[in-house]
Amino acid sequence: MIPANLTINADDFGINLKASRWIFRCIQEGLINSISVMPFRCDEQEKLLKAIISDYPQVKVGVHLSLIETDPLIAQLHPGLPPRDYREFLLRYFSGKVNLKSVYAEWKAQVGFVGQFLGGVSHLSHLDSHQHVHVLPGLWQVASRLQDECGIARLRVPYESLRRGLFHQFPFGPALQALAYFRRRHEPTRFIGIFTSMRFTVTDNLKALSQVRLKPDTPFELMVHPGQSPESGNPAIPSDTSLNLQMGVDPEMEELRQLHFFLSPR
Repeated sequence: MIPANLTINADDFGINLKASRWIFRCIQEGLINSISVMPFRCDEQEKLLKAIISDYPQVKVGVHLSLIETDPLIAQLHPGLPPRDYREFLLRYFSGKVNLKSVYAEWKAQVGFVGQFLGGVSHLSHLDSHQHVHVLPGLWQVASRLQDECGIARLRVPYESLRRGLFHQFPFGPALQALAYFRRRHEPTRFIGIFTSMRFTVTDNLKALSQVRLKPDTPFELMVHPGQSPESGNPAIPSDTSLNLQMGVDPEMEELRQLHFFLSPR
């Protein structure tokens, strides 16, 4: 059982069918209790999301605000292909090619897209963003405005450690942690997982995870990415569309199983 003070959030539901299937598998096993959903155009992913909402109402559903790697919902506001990665996006951002009014319109559409599956945006539990771009000046104000307008409880602040940030993907890691540091007052939840993004292991996060047990009155969020390791297989859905996914192996899912053992009462 996941401790009451810990949210284990799977980012990137919707980025591709493989990741969405693995996230569903983790929910079936009770390994995660929260997901962040990106815009998608796939009937099977829609079916998975609807199954999560109807069959696992304890799972929190939020929006993974996206400007990278996914096609925009309001295409006319975003001419050309979306940035392929964080570096390409930053190049556009610092050269003044990211229009904040367009970002607001796009992100508002994304919030509405995910909110419709829950019966309205007020039922969304949180906002965060793909590659954490919402912490950037200007974009943070857009995300905060949407949070207030839609009555969404949490806006992720992906701050973990300035010291560890100095040695993580320089110069992007230190810059992200510095920006997030100044957003901390906005969100009391302690964040874990920024330094093992896409390759979560219990061992590499042992110190931070130990605090979950030691501080039961402090809220924590652990970010994970099931199904995005190159080693992950692609679990299939049987032809009877029962949504009982076939067995497979995913490194982060295996680590989440170990995490539950670690967090179990002694």
